Amino acid sequence: MDTEELERQGCGQALVIEDHPFQRAVICRQLMSLGWSQIAYADSGVDALTFLDARSRDVDLIICDLQMPKMDGVVLMRHLGEMGITAGIILISADTRGVLDLAAGLAKEHGLNLLGTLCKPVGLADLEILLRQSMATRMALGAIEKVHPEITKDMLVQALAQERMRLHYQPKIDAASGRCISVEGLLRWPSQEFGWVSPGVFIPLAESSGLIDRLTDYVMQQGIADFRRLRETGYRDLSMSLNVSMDNLNRADFPDRLLALAESEDVPPEAIIIEVTESRLAEKLILVKEILLRLRLLGFGLSIDDFGTGYASLSQLEELPFTELKIDQRFVQGVCLGKESRAIVEASVNLGKQFGLQVVAEGVELEEQAELLRQLGVDVLQGWLYAKAMSLEELLVWEPSGASRSN
Repeated sequence: MDTEELERQGCGQALVIEDHPFQRAVICRQLMSLGWSQIAYADSGVDALTFLDARSRDVDLIICDLQMPKMDGVVLMRHLGEMGITAGIILISADTRGVLDLAAGLAKEHGLNLLGTLCKPVGLADLEILLRQSMATRMALGAIEKVHPEITKDMLVQALAQERMRLHYQPKIDAASGRCISVEGLLRWPSQEFGWVSPGVFIPLAESSGLIDRLTDYVMQQGIADFRRLRETGYRDLSMSLNVSMDNLNRADFPDRLLALAESEDVPPEAIIIEVTESRLAEKLILVKEILLRLRLLGFGLSIDDFGTGYASLSQLEELPFTELKIDQRFVQGVCLGKESRAIVEASVNLGKQFGLQVVAEGVELEEQAELLRQLGVDVLQGWLYAKAMSLEELLVWEPSGASRSN
């Protein structure tokens, strides 16, 4: 997407919260050059809250410094979360990247729509990349998933019983050849009452209410049945990734149930990759080791998801039989913006190669990111640069731009 398209699409009201007059003026001029004509500013969190109290629904973008008098950006984020602010937020600071990363984590915990972080002084090119990236995300989604605390266990039970949830599939592209070599199944819930319900809502609900095994069985049955259809239409070389909760790895019979399901659909286990999130790998590790080892012995691939954000140690990577490492999209999307994210990506790639793992970068949204990731040695690219997650019917007729499908 070029700057002209950006100007036509998503520029509305921006609020710049920065106490330094010169740097505030620079950011305002940068926004104007990128098509933002409605720009307000505040020199502290207190003044920003006064403005937002009256006009929060009109604000589309907030650029906020962390270090300010009267009320700093960290305290302000707590208030923004309590107000339910939905505007996209960019955090800036002259402090270290580590401080910005901690602040970013807090912003997400407050439920804020964080677009990213930038070190001061803010460069026009970095700001443009971040805004273009955000716009690409909004265009690919079409509609923003809503978080609905009103969702209950009974609603989830009914949705499963009536088979309202559907898997959508996002292609995974071989970085060297440009071919689609795999797809990841991502569960979607189009609720009649609430619209699209975020997995960030219904998956924790399933875990806490004892429904996660039922939900995962639903995912596995639908995914493997859909994969059989893909293979029947000629996609014999594709693999499919399906996500499991750590709670599923507390079931000793999980590998046997999965194998029986694959055999019933005439799908080879070698074509199925099970993705496990790194952040919870340390829990009940003995049982996890047993189940993951059995899955590998049965032929299934194993992927460590969101790598770099959790607690896996080098010893766990060595002890657990993974075949794939997925770098968390936070680092992928920041790879062009700061040396810290690039260093994390590069270290993850090197680590994955040393353990003989295929390395996947998820959340790729810009060609600049894809090119750098190729240079760093990433094997597989996944993200809206190539395709959004789509229904099986859409996938069957999908024609990748600049890439060939593997048939």
